[in-house]
Amino acid sequence: MEKQFGNALDIYRVLTELQEKGLVEKTLAKPTDFKAIPIQEGLEILLTRKNVEFKDIEKKTKELEERIRNDQNITKSQNENSQFYLVSSKEASLRKRRKCVSSTQKSLDISTPWRRFLQITSTQIDDLRAASNRGVKLRWVVSKTEKETSPKIIRECIQKLSCEIRYHFPIAAELSESALEVFDGKEVLLVTDPDQPFFLDSGVLWSNSLPIASLMQHYFNLLWEKATEHDTHKI
Repeated sequence: MEKQFGNALDIYRVLTELQEKGLVEKTLAKPTDFKAIPIQEGLEILLTRKNVEFKDIEKKTKELEERIRNDQNITKSQNENSQFYLVSSKEASLRKRRKCVSSTQKSLDISTPWRRFLQITSTQIDDLRAASNRGVKLRWVVSKTEKETSPKIIRECIQKLSCEIRYHFPIAAELSESALEVFDGKEVLLVTDPDQPFFLDSGVLWSNSLPIASLMQHYFNLLWEKATEHDTHKI
């Protein structure tokens, strides 16, 4: 008896749900009677309801995508003020350096050993000349020993790039191999493995962190002030 009563309640609940969905009609009579609507009308009702549900899901999905996109833009904007990339491969290192040079608008300051100076000026002369032609002020602090000198190369570099060059004679050997590049005081490249014989094989650390860039710019300025001016104009 209880089982039959429970089944009757389940049936009544289902019929009530179907009525709410418009699939059955309830007669105002005793006992209550339910009548199914025509199949075609029922299908149209179900399709309409599903279409409404789909549009609602589509709307919520677009809203979610927009929130995610905004969050990503905010994160990207925040990260752009403090990014660090370790570039280890030769090709990636060269691409990053060329991109930095091509985007420089005002100043490019380079502190580098003599051998890297020779390599950079021979392999990237076109990129540096393009920067110079658009008004970029190019300064070099070249670390070298007394034996390392070539006034002719220095003179040709100055003529081609309209740059300024000064010599730095570091006391410590490890400082003689350090190399950095500062672009517009906003981006920096630091050589991470100076023992590589060819500068393109050296990994670099790139950053557009303003505190780091400001620190490296200050360091370069100190080197520049203490460096010795070239004397190629006397040759």
